[in-house]
Amino acid sequence: METKKKILCVGLVCYDIVNVVEHYPLEDTQMRTVEQRRSRGGNASNMCTVLANLNAACEFMGSLPMGPSPDVNYVEEDFQAHKIEHGNCPRHADFSLPNSCIIVNRQSGSRTILHTNDGLPELTKGDFSHINVEDYNWFHLEGRPNAIDIADIAKDLKTRAPNIPISLEMEKPTRANKDELFLVFPFIDLLFISKECAVSLGAMNMRDAVDLLQDLLPDNVSVVCPWGEKGAAARDPNGHIFEISGHPPPSGKIFHSTKC
Repeated sequence: METKKKILCVGLVCYDIVNVVEHYPLEDTQMRTVEQRRSRGGNASNMCTVLANLNAACEFMGSLPMGPSPDVNYVEEDFQAHKIEHGNCPRHADFSLPNSCIIVNRQSGSRTILHTNDGLPELTKGDFSHINVEDYNWFHLEGRPNAIDIADIAKDLKTRAPNIPISLEMEKPTRANKDELFLVFPFIDLLFISKECAVSLGAMNMRDAVDLLQDLLPDNVSVVCPWGEKGAAARDPNGHIFEISGHPPPSGKIFHSTKC
């Protein structure tokens, strides 16, 4: 029987502690939380969870500390619970797993994230030398700070598997410039760009965002830009633009995810 091919999500996994409060705390005061929980976070890690919940075969690829620890044990057990493969992750001695302490304001729904990373190395092209590209049908790259390495990874994957699509997520405005994640553009087939990044590039709305990026991306690249409660817009390689309206959750419902 033929093995089902996987989507490989490349980026960060971290350990989250989520604190839900009635309102944002004042400085130098004490406050009780109304709820606290832990979760596995990180953009690429969360993408795997969404895909697994949609019954897609997926694998996470990102740096992990060497050796067991409560945090690492937790995220690996959670990967296993969601049937997310992670056996190709490189391991690094003398580092801890990145973590986030998250304050969720129940009154407004805002999230404040305090992220800690003691220097766990980012991925490099060499970390992919042992993977069999024929095991996959999609590569998704999280836009991390190591843009040059990500460009090298994308170029290597596209050279080894030219027919397998590569997507890139560009979330943080500080990485949306010609010296950062623009370096990855020549090797991708699809770009996901955040509202914040699009605004930093001069976009006024979601249609404006996909129009603006037409001049920044190769002709064969599609682009998707979510715009909060307004919905999302997309442009395909033929220049066709699509828009979809947002569907806000019922009042009082908070969706939790972590982006670091």
